[in-house]
Amino acid sequence: MKYFFIIISLFLISCKKENVNKTSKKEIPTEQFQNLDVVALNKKIAGLNLKPKQIMKIHYPIKVGNEGKESIKIDVLNLPSGKTEVTLIHDFIMDDAIKAEKHFLVLNKKNEVITLQKNWQCWQDRGHQDFSIEKCN
Repeated sequence: MKYFFIIISLFLISCKKENVNKTSKKEIPTEQFQNLDVVALNKKIAGLNLKPKQIMKIHYPIKVGNEGKESIKIDVLNLPSGKTEVTLIHDFIMDDAIKAEKHFLVLNKKNEVITLQKNWQCWQDRGHQDFSIEKCN
């Protein structure tokens, strides 16, 4: 009888672990990004005392036109590690295939760019509607 309870207990524990693993293995969509040259951007900003948004604007100096709903939004997130994430989304781009571009950079504590990436979103009927690095039609 003692062995019966041990076997049942082990079975229940293994079932519980399996369920936890199944839920933690749910497919979480991850964005694909195209890596860009951090060295060139770090050379441009070297020695300058810039804020994260200013660094993004040096990387992406494009300004919004006066036509349509075109917009550029920049978000800054300060992480507990001391790093800073900066995300720029240029939406409603005046292009026949690409609707939006997302540029993402990570700065270390010294405000040096350690990650620089981009991806894009296609217009409806021109390809993917999520941000990806797949070509738009």
